[in-house]
Parts: sequence; C-alpha cells; structure tokens
Amino acid sequence: MSEFRNVEHKVIFEKLADAPLYNRINGAGYEQRDDDPVGRYLREVAERVQTLVAQQHNPYYRVIVSHRKGIGKLIVFVKRVIRRLLKWLIEPICAQQTAFNSEVTPSIGRLVEVQVDTRVHIGKLHDRIGVLEAQQSARLAELEQQVAKAAELEQQVAKVAELEQQVAKVAELEQQMAKLADIERNYSILQDKLSAYETASDMGFWNKRSMAQSGEDMIAAYITYVLGIPPQDCTYLDLGANRAKELSNTFYFYCKGASGVLVEANPLLINELKFYRSRDVILNKCVAPVSGQKVEFYVLSGDGLSTPDYAGAMEAIERNPSLSIVDTVIVETISVNDIFTQYFSKTPVILNIDIEGKELEILESIDFEKYRPLIIILETIPYRPRLVYDEKKEDIVAFLKGKNYTEYAFTGINSIFVDREKLSDK
Repeated sequence: MSEFRNVEHKVIFEKLADAPLYNRINGAGYEQRDDDPVGRYLREVAERVQTLVAQQHNPYYRVIVSHRKGIGKLIVFVKRVIRRLLKWLIEPICAQQTAFNSEVTPSIGRLVEVQVDTRVHIGKLHDRIGVLEAQQSARLAELEQQVAKAAELEQQVAKVAELEQQVAKVAELEQQMAKLADIERNYSILQDKLSAYETASDMGFWNKRSMAQSGEDMIAAYITYVLGIPPQDCTYLDLGANRAKELSNTFYFYCKGASGVLVEANPLLINELKFYRSRDVILNKCVAPVSGQKVEFYVLSGDGLSTPDYAGAMEAIERNPSLSIVDTVIVETISVNDIFTQYFSKTPVILNIDIEGKELEILESIDFEKYRPLIIILETIPYRPRLVYDEKKEDIVAFLKGKNYTEYAFTGINSIFVDREKLSDK
C-alpha cells in the first residue's frame, strides 16, 4: 500500500478498476441519447480515467531486456549501470509522479461519479416530472369536468328557481280561479233563489219583468203559460245570443230555471255569457247551413250588428256612419241540425234567431220534419237607425207558413211564430 496515501484512495482505485466508469455511465439508468453532448463527454472522460487507473503507478525500477544478439548482454549491463547511477535523480521523480497520479486519478473518478450520480438523479427527476405532469394534466381535466358540471348545475338551479316562480304563479292563478268559481257558484245560487222567489210570489206568472228589446220574452212566456208549459221546462236554442241579459229573448226563462244552448260568434262576448249563464251551453261558433267550415266574422262597434256577411256589415255602416268594423275573426261554423242532435235530447221549446240577414238561409237548412220548436222568434225587418215600418221580410213569413207555423205576434222588430200542430191540440 505504499503507493496510496490512505485507505480511501485505495478503495477508490479498486472501485474504478473493478467497475469502469464507462459501464456505469451506460448502465446507470440514465437514458442516453445521440443528441446528448454531456453524456458523450462523460463517456470520453470515463475512458481516460480508465487509462489513468491503468497507468497510475510509475515505478523507478523496470525490467531491462535486449533482443540484440552478441552485444545484448552488454547493452543490458550498461543500462543497469546507468539506472543505478541515475537512481538518485529518477526515483524521486517517479515516486512524485506516482503520488500525483494517486491523488488525481481518484479525484477525477470521484468527480465523474458525482456527475454520473447527478445525471441519474436528474433522469429520475425527469421521470418524476413526467409523472407529475401527467397527474397534473389528469387533475386539470378532472377539474375542468367539475367546473363544467358546476356550471351545468348552476343552470339547473336557475331553471329550478324559474320553475318555482312559475309554480307560484300557477298556484296564485288557481287560487284566483277558485275564487272566481266560488263567485260564479254563489251568483248561480242567488239567481236560483231569485227565480224561486219570483215563482213563489203572490202574483205568480203575472209578476215578471222583460229583458227583451220589445217584450218578445213576455209574449213567449204567455204562450207557454197558456199551453201549460212550466217556465223551467222552456228549453231554448239562442242563435246570435249577443249579451247575456240585455236585449235577450231567453234570459227571462233562464231566471225561471230553464236552460239551453247559446251560440255566439263574437269571442269578446263569450266570457260574459259564461259568467251570467253558467247553466247554459256556450258555443263560440257561427251558425251556418254546414258545420266544420272556417268563415270570417266581422265584429262591428255595435256588437248586436256583428255578422259573417261582409255586404250586410258594409250596408249597416253605410246607413249608420257611426258604426265600423273593429275586428275580423275566423270562426268555425255549426249547423242548427247538428246542434239539435248533439246538445238536445228533444227539440227545444224556443228557437231564437238573431243573425243579421242570414235568417232565411238558416231556416231553409233546418230539417222541420225532424225538429219542430214550439216557438220561433226572429227579426223580420232590415236594420235601420230609426223606426222601421212597411219593410217587413215577407219571404221569411211565407217560408214559415209553408212549414205550418203561424205568426202569432209582431213587435215591430221581431216576429213570433208558433207551431200550428201544437196549437191544434189545445
């Protein structure tokens, strides 16, 4: 061990000799790349360290041989003499060089080892960084999904809040509808009580009040009274019902407990009819010879003059410039025969017709062999903004006489016809 300064140097030397740095660099677990100059330099240094390890010991004494024949022994002798004579000079130099090599070689080896270990550690760090980056990417993707779910959840929460508001509005509307239903029910009860009171009064039949334009309801009430028909049994079909009470030829009988069908094409009047005539069937349709068609209905500022007849509407406006067409609506048609079939178990007692110029057309569409109302009330004069005389529609009168109806009364506006077949029994 005289050539090593200490045990550590010997261990390093033996380590370098037994496991070349070149192999450590190539097999240390660090991925070598062709474009890695540092790795290439380390391999070169390792190779040189191996050379240093092999040539570290530089002894003074060397074996002297000669391959020359003859003078070979002489040459060996002379070299040995010269070596012995120069030992004082060369041996210290060789010893010094050996000592230097013993210091430098382990130091370089240690530095290379540190560099190799550093690179291995860096490689592990790169691997760890790669794993962390992959984990970070996965976590980022997961967070993005969570953010998207959170945004979707917020939208759903907003929709839920909107639905809750709508539900609250629906509940409020239901409460209002319930109140309205209560009002309608109470009104119907009051009407029934009023009708019962009027019926039970001392004057009986004679205690009555007309709601018609010219007393037509009272004339019809008298006819049914004489024929022995109770007012509550006087069913009716009112074509062109218009207002629920005012100028109505059937409201009197409703107040007495009767019920029927009201047909009105003007949609603006339907709610009023449903409110005041809750027992009646209300049809927002236009009476015509054929059912199921779509027609234009002209709503005039004077609602009692509204009609599906454009020429008739313009004639009314011409005669009364204060009138105008305020709206035009599309209404489905329905025939009188279909109304009888669908809504009556037997023909109603009263048929009231007020359809502004279409009376004869509707009468001609009725199957009188199958359906014969007892009383028919209809307008038999043309519209005028003044009193009308000497302009009666005799074609209507003639038609109904042909169907065995007699004109019992004429109020100046409406004619009241009675079925002769029913009169002959009395």
